[in-house]
Amino acid sequence: GKTLWTADAPNGKDVLLGGLQGVAQESAQEFISIRGFYDGDGEARFVSEEIESLRRRNQVSYGQVAILVRTGAQMRAFEEAFLYHAIPYRVIGGARFYEREEIRDVVCYLRSVAYPLDDLAFMRVANKPSRGIGSVSLRKLGYFARSRSLSLQESIDLAVAAGVLKGRAASSLQELRGLFSGFRSDIERVPLRVLAESVIERFDYARHWQGKVDETTRVSNIRELFSAMEDVDSLSQFLEHVALVVDGEDSSDEGSVFVMTMHAAKGLEFDAVFLPGWEDGLFPMQRSLDENGEGALEEERRLAYVALTRARKYVMIGYARSRRMFGQVRFGTPSRFLNEIPKEVVSTIDECDSSNNSSMYASGYRGYDYARNASRSFAPATSGYDGIPAKDKEKDKEKKLAGFRVGGLCKHAQLGEGRIVGSAKDSLTVAFPDKGVYSIDPAYIESVEKL
Repeated sequence: GKTLWTADAPNGKDVLLGGLQGVAQESAQEFISIRGFYDGDGEARFVSEEIESLRRRNQVSYGQVAILVRTGAQMRAFEEAFLYHAIPYRVIGGARFYEREEIRDVVCYLRSVAYPLDDLAFMRVANKPSRGIGSVSLRKLGYFARSRSLSLQESIDLAVAAGVLKGRAASSLQELRGLFSGFRSDIERVPLRVLAESVIERFDYARHWQGKVDETTRVSNIRELFSAMEDVDSLSQFLEHVALVVDGEDSSDEGSVFVMTMHAAKGLEFDAVFLPGWEDGLFPMQRSLDENGEGALEEERRLAYVALTRARKYVMIGYARSRRMFGQVRFGTPSRFLNEIPKEVVSTIDECDSSNNSSMYASGYRGYDYARNASRSFAPATSGYDGIPAKDKEKDKEKKLAGFRVGGLCKHAQLGEGRIVGSAKDSLTVAFPDKGVYSIDPAYIESVEKL
């Protein structure tokens, strides 16, 4: 098989090569830090604080730090954390999350709901996807609106009545105005994420990307945006936050932290490298394994090699027991690749493991014991959580919800006790103190009160 650690380097240090097994020299002791987190947001917060800590100790400057992710959808959490900590950063190989076309479009839809006087937002989405509203019709509407000191939305019905707008453009614009007005009345009574999803679905925005080569990526980014909304109390607060993110400019004499995918990092080196998201299903990526089999696993392992060898001085690998991505909470186990890294070169803390707070290398097994920890950590969403027996998943959906009520208390094996704050057809929304809000299949929680 392949080996990751050899002693071939001219400087006498170990070199990482194509696999993840072997023997490390004493000079590489604790070169790699592995850390487990409750969730992806906690991971992003810790990385931000660790960057600042390294910087305060004069070990690195911003320009010598890189965050390497498996997929672009992981970047948003770090962009949010860097904004909060005032850490300058640059996204390599693509736009920042909130600067991506599909994200700007969704934000403009929401601005058109919240702010009927925002003509720029309205013009951006009026014909996206195509509704038969051409540039000529929008110019006519613009002239008409300015002559009466009105906004575009305020002018639509008047322009139609005056004969300025006709045909399909007139009917489409009137429909848009009516829909925006209708959603405006829902702002105060509907949760932000539900409102946003309803807006994008009703305006059929996904049709704009249908059949395009990057359709899957664009739709995934929109789902990730919906995930970000769960931490925000209101639409106005969310729009203000986005404005701060988009308008904020990085300015630092030390350069900027680099955020990029592992693929984009080939050939680059940094003093400190952070590798978040090392969970099975995310890295190695399950979709690649499903599509390409064993060959894909080897390619994912090569990516691990690329990522680890980007660091000159410091590497931190992170994994989270739960992660909000693509609009849903995903539960996972640490990447199988962690089991292939020799224990001699790592120091590990898993904040989720109360039985072993200092290191995941217990006596009696070498490296990360994937099988042992998978049996007691979060399992993938498709198979449920370990620690509580899985119920028969073929039972009627309604029966699964029996015994639970909104406002009631429940208990989860890893997250602890929480309060049920909502319910859907086949899931419960549960708020766990200090851990966040999760959508959970009722088969994997138990009620702690008699109903």
